[in-house]
Amino acid sequence: MSEIELHGSPAFLYLIHDIDELKRTENAVKEANEQLNLLNSITRHDIKNKVMVISGYSEVLRKTTTDPSALDKVAKILKAGKEIQHLIEFTKEYQDLGAGQPVWLSLDEIIEEINTDDLLSGISLSLSKENILIRADPIV
Repeated sequence: MSEIELHGSPAFLYLIHDIDELKRTENAVKEANEQLNLLNSITRHDIKNKVMVISGYSEVLRKTTTDPSALDKVAKILKAGKEIQHLIEFTKEYQDLGAGQPVWLSLDEIIEEINTDDLLSGISLSLSKENILIRADPIV
């Protein structure tokens, strides 16, 4: 540690940093994120409602027509509607990603909770005897 002298006498250096502006900025970002999450939720709900209308009318059309060309087009519309619903659910699951504080998570518990059968088809998985922890966003 080095000493500071001023005119031959020991001196101290004090650094003071005003964090009021930083705190105001953090609060503004938090409030903006809350507003965006609300807007995302409302928009997601409205899109799901519109997709349900499209799917409903497509099902009615599918049941009332016998034209193979029209049935093929209706099947494509229904498939696209299901894909949109999956995308909407995906956005819901990851809406709050990064909003919380990271926490320590057990890798063994994470792997045991997820269904790895589809992901690891033909692959052998063995977990370590030691408990490995990772620090990550706790996606619920």
